[in-house]
Amino acid sequence: MASLSSPWVEWAGEYTKAAQAEALPPNEWAARVATAAAAAGERGDVQFSAGLAEMLARVVLSGESSGAAPAAAWKYAEAALAARLASPALLLTLLSSRVIPQRVARPTAYRLYLELLRRHGFKLCFQMKAANSNKIRQLIDDNLNLSQIFGFSACEPGVFIVEFVLCILWQLVDTALDDESLLELTPEKKAQWPTRPQDISAFEVSFSEQKPEKIEKLQRMNSVITIELIGHLLHNKANSVGTIHLSVTITCGKLIHLTSFDDVLGSISAVDSR
Repeated sequence: MASLSSPWVEWAGEYTKAAQAEALPPNEWAARVATAAAAAGERGDVQFSAGLAEMLARVVLSGESSGAAPAAAWKYAEAALAARLASPALLLTLLSSRVIPQRVARPTAYRLYLELLRRHGFKLCFQMKAANSNKIRQLIDDNLNLSQIFGFSACEPGVFIVEFVLCILWQLVDTALDDESLLELTPEKKAQWPTRPQDISAFEVSFSEQKPEKIEKLQRMNSVITIELIGHLLHNKANSVGTIHLSVTITCGKLIHLTSFDDVLGSISAVDSR
């Protein structure tokens, strides 16, 4: 993961480590980071910051193996996206390539990724108006190879939105098929983007999920949520590429639960008692 850090993002990384150790509430963390970003005066990469998205992805993916640190990192990521401090599209892109292939071994991480996707993955119009939108699109294209796969340059905002939404849908469908061992029945016989780990050592997040029963329950829950998310995306039966972004705009409000991110973490913990 190439570094995009500016001085204020580097400061935010160190501050995030300290905040995790102190169990600082996400809203306080976000307020302090927002203040630092404004003081830095780097207006081109403050709102929907690419550097902050990269830093948060790195923190989430390299969380400590025990304690509250991993959960806190996900909470800070959600707070940053809600406050429009970090680019949701870029953060989700960086997480998807690591979390989706490891969803079987790390179902908690995949569940939280799905929640971020559900809440923030489809708010693309706002991001396309940001001063750094060209850089965001290029970074995402470099990671997902959108232009190469779809055959159209992702530099133009409208084309990018369609390609990115199609990519998300494609990833979810491939994941659902892989969960049911059905990928072999597709013409390609494999996923377009990785759905299984190619190097198990590449994923460093470790959660306290030693109980096989809990892992199995979370995996089943994640499979259901993945299919539900696909259903939401297809709710309006948009049958042409040109109308997909409209479908997402109409349905994205339905993708956000009224529960807080803490409630999501609580529901994961409660799996043990079911």
